[in-house]
Amino acid sequence: MGRMVRRVPQTRYAQSSGAKIAYQVSGIGPPDLVMVPGLISHLDIQWQQSAYRRFVRGLEHGGRVIRLDKRGTGLSDPVGDLPTLEERVEDLAAVMAAAGSSRAVLFGVSDGGRAAIGFAAAYPGRTLGLVLYGTSYRGPGAALMRRYRSVVEHWGEGRLVGLVAPSMAGPQLRQGAGAFERAAASPAMAAALVESLGLIDVCDLMDGLAVPALVLHRDGDLIPVADARRVAGQIPGARLSFLQGRDHLPWAGDWFLSRYTVETHLKHAFAKLGVESRAELAALAASQAGRPRDT
Repeated sequence: MGRMVRRVPQTRYAQSSGAKIAYQVSGIGPPDLVMVPGLISHLDIQWQQSAYRRFVRGLEHGGRVIRLDKRGTGLSDPVGDLPTLEERVEDLAAVMAAAGSSRAVLFGVSDGGRAAIGFAAAYPGRTLGLVLYGTSYRGPGAALMRRYRSVVEHWGEGRLVGLVAPSMAGPQLRQGAGAFERAAASPAMAAALVESLGLIDVCDLMDGLAVPALVLHRDGDLIPVADARRVAGQIPGARLSFLQGRDHLPWAGDWFLSRYTVETHLKHAFAKLGVESRAELAALAASQAGRPRDT
């Protein structure tokens, strides 16, 4: 699972409706980039994974990175009910407010992309842009849900990595992957989170988005390519970029976010914002800071 390091970004908590949401901040902005996680995460443990840490460091070349554990996972409060899209949107708003971020680019990973879309629909004035990786507009199909449920039946054994990061799957990594599962969510919470995947559909929200969007998708991802095409086709002006690989996690395997490609993809996002550099995006963010926030 990667070499252990001592220095971990400080964990803070934002108070949202019914739960405290853990978040960490690293890098220097503006602009701010909020990384919206998918099914499960654990801020501290993932930071000890070298591939994940390099990935975040790459994102830091674009600005200040704000990462969080969604409610029910990692360092955030467990919850008794299935998390709704509205709750996830308000959790993002609470984290941004606690981190002193009035506007940000949202980087949605997997299911986190739908939460990012929901946020952009609810708070367009706080959204500088969207970067959506491995994202569908809907929950998993029946076959994929069966695979997720099978993982849950063996929760804590490290089987999730074989589904979402096949290049990292193997007997030598199974023990660490199992420990990550157990830390990221309890068996009951994992089951609830998987079931919640099927409850969120953002199809009706995408047509009305008025923010720049970049859709990134691996050609062998477990999320169908057709879903990525629909996301990009339905969000006005969205740019679609296909990448090679089978891993659903962007930091796994042949991960695309080296420093060069981070900057390349951010430049595409900046271009959609009508600016040509990070400095110009920072100036844009500063110029918008005095505008009233969406309510």
